[in-house]
Amino acid sequence: MLASVAAMARKMKEQPEVMAIMIAVLAYMTQAVVNINLPIATPIMWAMLAIGLALTREKAEQAE
Repeated sequence: MLASVAAMARKMKEQPEVMAIMIAVLAYMTQAVVNINLPIATPIMWAMLAIGLALTREKAEQAE
């Protein structure tokens, strides 16, 4: 998860929408440290993480 957040952090200046997803994932990770796992929110967090990574890769592939 941290590697994914780091990859999104590298692209957040070029793509502001990635920054929003990164902040949401960081908020979930912070909440998970002090609280129990929420089974309803977990799939949404994984989907947002996948979308954020896809956005970082999509723009990199288009540049080539």
